[in-house]
Amino acid sequence: MNIDVNLNDAADVACSECECIHFTAVVRLKRISPVISPTGEAIIVPIQLWECRSCGLVDESIMT
Repeated sequence: MNIDVNLNDAADVACSECECIHFTAVVRLKRISPVISPTGEAIIVPIQLWECRSCGLVDESIMT
């Protein structure tokens, strides 16, 4: 099913600290211990986050 979405109708996401609507993608790395890893080996997992370009806040409530 194809749904046409007009992004002009979508709401902007704003920083919860300064209300800026411009963000930069940043990455947090998580280390998974071999003890709990599904492969039995240590794993580094990247998690993409968004950093406000104005105040630098990384708001984890808008994680992707």
